[in-house]
Amino acid sequence: MIVDRAQMLADFESLLVIQATVEQALAETARSYGYSIEQVRSAAAAKFGDLEEYAWKVAMHR
Repeated sequence: MIVDRAQMLADFESLLVIQATVEQALAETARSYGYSIEQVRSAAAAKFGDLEEYAWKVAMHR
């Protein structure tokens, strides 16, 4: 179970603003929090839905 899930997801979202891809943001978030990429992907998808679509929306608001 991800203890600091809210902060982790906020950090993932912030990384989408500065990272080129969802995969880079997932990898950096996973590394920072000590979770697998799949754990972060699952938590992020539960909050944001389709991650590629969400990243596109974030990129459009840069």
